[in-house]
Amino acid sequence: MSERHSADNASGVFLGIATLLALGSLGYEPFLLTPIAVVSMCAGLVASGKYRHFAMATALLVTVCFVVGATVAVWYSRAIY
Repeated sequence: MSERHSADNASGVFLGIATLLALGSLGYEPFLLTPIAVVSMCAGLVASGKYRHFAMATALLVTVCFVVGATVAVWYSRAIY
C-alpha cells in the first residue's frame, strides 16, 4: 500500500513541476522550458493514474502557455530559446 502512495505523491510532484514550468514559459524562453514541462508531465502521468484529470489540465496549460509565451516572445523580439 505504501508503494502506491509513494507513486501517487511522485506523480503529483511531477505534475506540479510541469505546471510551474509551463507558467514560467510565459515570461522566460518558452522553447527552453516547455520541453522540460512536457517530460515532467509525462513522468507524472506514467508514475500513477490517480491524477489523470490534473494531468489533462496540465497538458492544456502547457499547450496554452507555450503558444502565448512564444507569441509574446516573438512580438517583443525576445529570445525564444
